[in-house]
Amino acid sequence: MPSDATVAPAPAASRLPLSEAQRDIWTAHTLDPTGLKYNIAECRDILGPVDPVLMAAAWRRLVEEADVMRTRCFEDDGEQVWQLIDTDAGERTLPYTDVSGAADPEGAAWGLVDAAVGASFDLTGEHPLRCMLIKLADDRYFYVYAFHHLVVDGAGMGMLLQRLVELYERAVAGEPWGESSFGGLAALYAEDAAYRASEQATVERAAWREHLAGAPESFPSLVRGAGRAAPARALLPFARRTVLIPAAEADRLRAVARAERVSWPVFVVALFTVYLHRVTDLDELMVALPVAGRATKTARSTPGMTSNIVPLRLRVGTDESLRTVVRAVAAEVKHGLRHQLTRFEDMRRDAGTLTGGRRLTGPVLNIMAFNADLTVCGSTTVNHNVTSGPVEDLNVTVYDLGASDGFRIDFDTPVEGVDVSAVAAHQDRLAAFLTHAVAPSPGGVEPAERNAAELEVLTAGEREVLLGAWAGEVADRDDVSLVQRFEEQVARVPDA
Repeated sequence: MPSDATVAPAPAASRLPLSEAQRDIWTAHTLDPTGLKYNIAECRDILGPVDPVLMAAAWRRLVEEADVMRTRCFEDDGEQVWQLIDTDAGERTLPYTDVSGAADPEGAAWGLVDAAVGASFDLTGEHPLRCMLIKLADDRYFYVYAFHHLVVDGAGMGMLLQRLVELYERAVAGEPWGESSFGGLAALYAEDAAYRASEQATVERAAWREHLAGAPESFPSLVRGAGRAAPARALLPFARRTVLIPAAEADRLRAVARAERVSWPVFVVALFTVYLHRVTDLDELMVALPVAGRATKTARSTPGMTSNIVPLRLRVGTDESLRTVVRAVAAEVKHGLRHQLTRFEDMRRDAGTLTGGRRLTGPVLNIMAFNADLTVCGSTTVNHNVTSGPVEDLNVTVYDLGASDGFRIDFDTPVEGVDVSAVAAHQDRLAAFLTHAVAPSPGGVEPAERNAAELEVLTAGEREVLLGAWAGEVADRDDVSLVQRFEEQVARVPDA
């Protein structure tokens, strides 16, 4: 087993104030009757053997290296809330359960995941994280890591996972642990406080007010209704529906993005924008894009809570090519990333949408493009996101599953007040749209040269229903979108 090298001690002051991002989450958590909205968790499915003893040693080393892993609890003294950071790992160990002898090992394993994720954290009395290793078979293990969003975000979870795998592989090879590159929470949140008090923060917040001036006052929900959806897992207060984009089609999308000299996440944002334009007939659209909120070396190397949302103000003209939309979206994303430190909550306050049920943006579009091809000692792993945090209306998350597995698209919605059929229809349409938009053209026209307003937005089944009534009244109207025409036809002939 590797020998211990010197680890930099935790900050002498083990009691740290909350950052501005953390204060917003703390307030929102106190208003959440379920106590579950801000749980975030993933399950890494390891398709190979794992030595539980060495993994436990690696995990304990991770606790020693990362301040966030030693967050003991939170303390409200009546004037402000503090986070208490243990100075060492104490008696902390990685829980390990062997369910390989169960009649249904996978079902038993997911039952343990549900128990860990479906229980609220006592933020004033327990560690705000739950991790465990579960054995399903000699060549299959789950590593489960659940946190309260108050202490860490998705990027921070990715850092912790990567370092854990590195530590485990060093343990298996009998090598020293090596130096940790993690920064400390005290420095991370001190840096954030300095920014909030700076002239730069004032200027950037004013820039957002100017950028959003005159933006649409509201955005119609695509999924609200009178129905109830089944919770994603256990007691989690959201519903989830998942579709997959095959590897060949995902590769084609990446290739078109490369040809347009943009990253595939930016290209997906552009296609999503066009999709929203087609199904709503709105020329101006507001999309919420989660970002890391990490603009410095300290922030990029410290697991903690810094994530933010930037509103993308986007327009799609009547005769614009997809290429034109892609260029405009790339510029808007660049603007958002350049000014990503202004808190979304502050933008909502300035726009008057923090209360009263008004929304500054439409759907949330989250692109998860890291740790896709992670292996553990050569064994393939599969990431199962269990929950990503609160869902107000519609959260669309696109996951890169790796070069051989394509994309996964999750639609998360509230459980109550949802039109379940609309959720399914929009998700199927979006998946088909991402494929149609980059498919080779019979006339040899490059995908990006096509008119964005003419890209196919219906699924093959929906178009068949619509074409069956094309000679009727619905085909003679130009005051409704193609999707509205389809829905009207379904209402006329529900069994079509």
